[in-house]
Amino acid sequence: MSRLYPAKGQGAPAPDPVANLLLSGRVIAYHAELAHVTGSVNAGLMLSQFYFWTGTLPPERDGWFYKGREELMEETGLSRREQETARKILVTLGILEEERRGVPARMWYRLDKSRIYDLLLDRANKMGGNVPTGWAESAQLDGPNRTNLAGANAPSITEMTSETTHRETRERGKEILREKIEALKAGKT
Repeated sequence: MSRLYPAKGQGAPAPDPVANLLLSGRVIAYHAELAHVTGSVNAGLMLSQFYFWTGTLPPERDGWFYKGREELMEETGLSRREQETARKILVTLGILEEERRGVPARMWYRLDKSRIYDLLLDRANKMGGNVPTGWAESAQLDGPNRTNLAGANAPSITEMTSETTHRETRERGKEILREKIEALKAGKT
């Protein structure tokens, strides 16, 4: 067996074959902040890629683009089911529009960039930067409350917003209590 890397202390390292293989293929940008905003790594990954595609469109397309399931799988690594769940999340959040067009029918997509901006701004303004991870927190693989593979038992946006508001209220209450304790310690009652 040939050695790809020289033994310690035996000269300069050879070119990294793993890096060469990885960098010879397609690399896509992934913005983790979009995963936080959507509550899903897969939805964040898909949104990152969709956002990239919208930047390459001619103006007459009005933001609409087409990508087939196989093409999406090749570019993102997301399976059919992962794509469907990610799209469902993006549509529910008001980020993604979908439209079937043509014969044979193809799914066309358009992003609502102002909605993405609003969600990112809301996240930036949240106390402590905490937003619910949503579907990931609710995953249960078996039992009567099992989350089905399409994510049908995932919490609604209303439930997630309520959870966030409750958490923020609790955190603000703790902050006020800490301030009062500090004021008492400093003799500022």
